[in-house]
Amino acid sequence: ELWRDISRGSRTLSQIAQQPIAWLRPPFGHFTLPSIAWSRRTGQRIVMWDAAPADYHPARSLAQLIAAWEKQVRPRSIVLLHDNA
Repeated sequence: ELWRDISRGSRTLSQIAQQPIAWLRPPFGHFTLPSIAWSRRTGQRIVMWDAAPADYHPARSLAQLIAAWEKQVRPRSIVLLHDNA
C-alpha cells in the first residue's frame, strides 16, 4: 500500500514538474523498511524537514504561525506545511 501511494504521488509530481522526482519525504516522517526500499529502488533520496511550525494545530493563529516560522526557518530550510484540507 505504501509503495502504491508513493508511486502515485511521485508520478503526479513528476507530471507537474515535467521531470523525475529526486526526493522522498516518508509518510509521517517515519523511516520504515518499505520507504527505505522504495528510496533504494527508485534512487529518490529521503529528505526530512527542519522546521515545522505546527500549522495543523487548529488553535494557532496566523500571527503564532508566523512567529514560529521566524524562530525556525533559516536559509535552505525545509518547512513542513499542511493543506488542512
